[in-house]
Amino acid sequence: MKVLIALFACLGALPASADILIRPALSYAIDKTESGGSTSSTTRRMIDLGVGHITSAGWTLLALYGTENIATDSTNSDRTSIGVGGGYTSKGDGPYVSAVYFVSNSLASGGSKYEGDGMQFDFGYMFKVSSMGVGLQFSYRMHNYKKHNGTTLTNPYKKTNLDPMFALAYIF
Repeated sequence: MKVLIALFACLGALPASADILIRPALSYAIDKTESGGSTSSTTRRMIDLGVGHITSAGWTLLALYGTENIATDSTNSDRTSIGVGGGYTSKGDGPYVSAVYFVSNSLASGGSKYEGDGMQFDFGYMFKVSSMGVGLQFSYRMHNYKKHNGTTLTNPYKKTNLDPMFALAYIF
C-alpha cells in the first residue's frame, strides 16, 4: 500500500500536461473434464488494474494491482499482487509493453497462505475506439513465494503462467 501511495504522490507532482493511463485487463477461462461418468471443472479469473503516467515519447511509469481466482470442484485459491514498473505505451493505435515488479504477492488456498514477490511482463496491442483503447495482451507472470503461513521456505514455491487478456485503456 505504501508503494501505491508513493506512486500516486509522484503522479500528483507531474506537470499538468502529463498523460494519465488507466488500463484494466481481464481473462476468464472454464475447463471442464468428463471421464467414466464423473465430471470436474476449473474456473480461472484474472483481473489487472494498471494506473500510470505516459510521457510525450510514450515511456510509461505504472502501478499494477492484480487478482486471480482459481476455483475447482474441491478447492479455491486467490492471488493478490501489487507492483510498480515501467514500459512503453502508444497513445493511438499501436503496441504497448510493460514490466512490473510485485513488491507484494500473496496466494491463499484453503488454510494455507503464501507470500513473496514476482514479476509480470505485458505485451499488447491497442486499437483506438472513440476516446479509449481496446486491445489484447499476453501477460507472462513469475511468482516467487518465499513464506508459507509466516514461515520462511527453504525452497521457494514458484508459479509461472502465460495468459491472453482482454484490455482497455483510458488516456487523459
